[in-house]
Amino acid sequence: MHQPPGQRQLKGDGTYTEWTTISPEAKGTTFSQQTEGAGIFQLRASLGREGHFLYVRTADSKHAANAKNIYNEILRRGKPNMIGIVDADWQITMVTNAQSYLGRLTYAKTRNVTIYPGSPSTKDRNKCNIFVYHRGNASGAPVPLDWSYFSARRFGQVNMPPKANHWADSSRIISGWTFISNSGFPQPGFVVIYGRIEPISGHMGILNYDGTWINAGEFSVNQSIHLSTNPNYQPATFRNYAP
Repeated sequence: MHQPPGQRQLKGDGTYTEWTTISPEAKGTTFSQQTEGAGIFQLRASLGREGHFLYVRTADSKHAANAKNIYNEILRRGKPNMIGIVDADWQITMVTNAQSYLGRLTYAKTRNVTIYPGSPSTKDRNKCNIFVYHRGNASGAPVPLDWSYFSARRFGQVNMPPKANHWADSSRIISGWTFISNSGFPQPGFVVIYGRIEPISGHMGILNYDGTWINAGEFSVNQSIHLSTNPNYQPATFRNYAP
């Protein structure tokens, strides 16, 4: 059955809104559409008698395998792609900054990365929250050092950036960052979090334009998680920088 040109929006729980019809001019290979708001959208266009076609990926996404080297098949060439639209310039900077680290080993669990000058060693620790801390501070969306622990070795309190489970706690204030529930509509550049019950660590990253997480995994920074295809990372919640 021939369907009209349309769009649908990705929701925080990994599902989509119903398709809505867009301009009948959405046909051929080039088209401009003004959305009513920001978010992550899937599009379909009309190609005359040939019917409707989804906007798809033209190449396999890079760095889309997880720590077990399992590639997320939804990120293959020919699979449906999405377009992300943002409300603020910092989100573009945040995504661009995060993308520049894809494939890097900087935040690997076995490595030591400096959180801030004089910070303790992070060797053999998960670093997803440190990655977000660094990218936010480098993108005009600063993340605070909002908790601490006592270090006998350092003879005092050691300040730390919020952990993933802190970000996922809707009752916890993280200065400048507004909590958005699983039923919300996330945007590129938002911090995306999967929380767990302490002492089990949660996980977090930065939302890419296509709904993937750019995150510091065990071995490298990757984008193997997609909101719509990774039930092990749902329910996801989000934070938007809104000082």
